Amino acid sequence: MAEASFGGSVPQNYNKLLVPLIFEDYADDLVSRVDVPSGGRVLEIACGTGVVTRKLRAALADDVELVATDINPDMQAVAVEAHDGDGIVFEVQDGTALTYDDDSFDTVVCQYGVMFYPDKTVGYREALRVLKPGGRFIFNVWDSLEQNPLMKMAHEITTGMLPPETPPFLMIPFGYFDIEIIQAELSGVGFSNVDVSVLPKTSRSDSARTLSETFATGTPLAPHFVEMGVDKAIDHIEGAIREVLGDGPIEAPMQAIVFEAEV
Repeated sequence: MAEASFGGSVPQNYNKLLVPLIFEDYADDLVSRVDVPSGGRVLEIACGTGVVTRKLRAALADDVELVATDINPDMQAVAVEAHDGDGIVFEVQDGTALTYDDDSFDTVVCQYGVMFYPDKTVGYREALRVLKPGGRFIFNVWDSLEQNPLMKMAHEITTGMLPPETPPFLMIPFGYFDIEIIQAELSGVGFSNVDVSVLPKTSRSDSARTLSETFATGTPLAPHFVEMGVDKAIDHIEGAIREVLGDGPIEAPMQAIVFEAEV
């Protein structure tokens, strides 16, 4: 069976379906927290298909340099295509092994990326290293699946459809939410004044069909559904959603946690 990945058609479907469902509103919040002086530099880690990148470029002064990075070139390619010529520097970078000089950015921003670091403290040290004195590291993580019922439903439905050996992908982005642990990790590498905001919002979809297409084609589980037939998978997921939520429009609570740390 193909490994779950952000390749193939997943980046385009992720950007079209999953971004408006759960990422767009939190991108607005994250960008609202960024305050960079004229002539400054901002580094975005794990830019993905560019939802935060686009909003950052619109919010920042023209003379602020924006460097948007991601470890996955397929995901980043969607952002590059949409924003070519917008004055954004796109680079493929690993957030746990950045190639930038020490003390070279005023702010580091990361939306839903740190959960994927194999070693969180290594990634935090890298953010600290590239930040100037007085700089800020602003990032968010998802709260638990219990606080994100649509994604909990996606996890339960897709887990039941796929072979037991299939990696439970959604446990990675929704499995790193202990505030005390994250605060301790940030403080442990040298960050200070770690502020935390628990941020509830509402996710919306126009129908059970759209939601099923999102789960089947817009996440790294998509390659697994190719083997059983994507249309068949979408139909199955749609039926399971209809049983619980009806045909839509669908609204459900979602919740994230935002961290702001200073150098």
